[in-house]
Amino acid sequence: MNISENEQTIRGLERTLFSLHPNAEAIYNAIKVLSINTPEKPVKNNFIAPYTIVYPSKDGVSQKIMFALLHIGRFAPVSAIKKKIMEYEPDFNYMLNTALTKLQEENKIVSYSPSGSRKDVFYGFPKWGDKSGKPQVEYMNYKIDYSDL
Repeated sequence: MNISENEQTIRGLERTLFSLHPNAEAIYNAIKVLSINTPEKPVKNNFIAPYTIVYPSKDGVSQKIMFALLHIGRFAPVSAIKKKIMEYEPDFNYMLNTALTKLQEENKIVSYSPSGSRKDVFYGFPKWGDKSGKPQVEYMNYKIDYSDL
C-alpha cells in the first residue's frame, strides 16, 4: 500500500468508528490530541490540560474554548465554539474575542480565514494546520453558515 491508500484506509476506518456512537469522534479526537503529549513525543506547547475531556466548568474562558475545539474536532468559527460551550453551560454569555486573541498569542490556537475576511475566521489547534498555516483537509470539513456570522 502506498501512503494515499493508507490515508484512505484510515479515513474509512475513522468514519466507521464515528458512526458507532455519537461521542466516538470527540473521544477519538481527544485521544489523538492528548497522545502528542507523551514522553516519546514531546511537544513545545502543552496546550491541553489533563482534564479537558471533562467540561472545565470552574475554569476560565480560554480552557472552555480549547475544550470546545477539542470536542468539535476541526477548525471552527466563533459561533460554533460558543454553541459547543453552551451545550455544557447554557447561561454562558461571554465575548470570546479577548480569550481567542490571548490563546493565539500563546500559540495554543491558530486562526484561518479562507477568504481573508474577518467574517469567516476559523480557529483550531496548531497541530491541525499544515506548514503553510492552512488547515489540513481532515480538520477543515466545516461548511460556512453565514447566518451565524
